[in-house]
Amino acid sequence: MALMEVIVGLEKAFEIEISDEELIMDVFETVNSIAEFIESKIS
Repeated sequence: MALMEVIVGLEKAFEIEISDEELIMDVFETVNSIAEFIESKIS
């Protein structure tokens, strides 16, 4: 449940949409991996 709150928060904060296919644990394993994922979505 907490992970879904993080995902929704990221989508709102960065005005992005995270697809089901992108919901892999490797992306959300560390703060750095989340930052890299967000950078790839907004660039």
